[in-house]
Amino acid sequence: MHATTVEEARASGGAIGDLTHDAKVGLLQWNKLAAMPIPKQVALAAVIRTVKSRIKDTAKRAQKSKASCVLCRKRRRQLDELQADVKKKRQRLDVGARQHAGSHLNPKTCMPHMYRSGEPDYRIAVLSYPHAKRVDCLQTHTLAFLRGQRVPWSRVHLIVATEEEKKRYAASLGSDAEEMEILVVGKPGIVEARNFMVSYFPADTHVVSLDDDVMQVHHGGRMAGTDLPAKGLQGIIHHADGLMKEQEAFIWGLNPSDNDRNSNPNISRKNGIISGHVYGFINRPSITSLLPSLGQAAEDCERSVRYFNHDKIVLRYMMYCVLSRTYWNPGGIQETYRTQAIRKAAENGHVERLQREFPALIGLDAKKQVQTVNATFNSQVGLSPLQADGNGWWS
Repeated sequence: MHATTVEEARASGGAIGDLTHDAKVGLLQWNKLAAMPIPKQVALAAVIRTVKSRIKDTAKRAQKSKASCVLCRKRRRQLDELQADVKKKRQRLDVGARQHAGSHLNPKTCMPHMYRSGEPDYRIAVLSYPHAKRVDCLQTHTLAFLRGQRVPWSRVHLIVATEEEKKRYAASLGSDAEEMEILVVGKPGIVEARNFMVSYFPADTHVVSLDDDVMQVHHGGRMAGTDLPAKGLQGIIHHADGLMKEQEAFIWGLNPSDNDRNSNPNISRKNGIISGHVYGFINRPSITSLLPSLGQAAEDCERSVRYFNHDKIVLRYMMYCVLSRTYWNPGGIQETYRTQAIRKAAENGHVERLQREFPALIGLDAKKQVQTVNATFNSQVGLSPLQADGNGWWS
């Protein structure tokens, strides 16, 4: 009912038939229509059919992998070890909670985005590639978002692929580029860029990674939620910096779903995906086992699993979600895969390799939407969510 675009209506559960009906009775108007040549429409339909057929194949492969005796034995052994470690962590944190009663992370008068205590020395890293396809999106989305959040440009580092790309971005961004720092990875690739962040920033630095197509962060879901107020992002970063120290955690993220029904006023500590759109971490370059190494199509899934396996906790602020245009904007990871079908096949292979290494934490699954990675996380592993009361965030 409240949707203003087709994308928002479909994300909220609206069907094509609903849109057609609303248009007929005058409840919906089509604005800014763009004509698409018939051959392109046919080609796009063919891609969608191919991807959907791959999803059906994924269902069969997922069922077969679940029945594997070798994986079952490894899954049980890994699960027993994880649960024992989680129990030890819970005991340590319970002692710490008693020692930190009246914590500075008190939500009695504010939510995390309103938190203003302290000033952690964080750095923001924005990934963008290639210039020709991403610079407009970068300026109208992520940089506009950071500007509205009043983030000092001195904290922002733009990560690009080559020296030539650096010159192009510097010319396009003008005065903004003079205030921020443009870093060069050396070669294109999402995994290469994010692993470069780890090697570049000093140990113990709080690094916040953003994609270049972040339109906004909502307090709540996409439809019923509200935009973060100015300095709301810094509030979340400050809050997460203190909470990671208290919870022995080293990575935080937001709700991976922008659906209003999935928004919750708690902070999850269980195994789950830390979406690559916006996330922060305390840098530990010496721990190479945290770096994704099995592929790049589902690299955020791999990073999430590796952090949870190592630390037995990841923090996810489930009251916030990211508004972005994944799969829509040209460039980025789409540069690696010629078609959506090829990308989907690469995602499936990446998740299968992850499942073989961490069967207790992640498995291959068939999702109905093309935009959804075919992975399911074992959310039963980990500590209970943190809830807000008058004294702080407690389980």
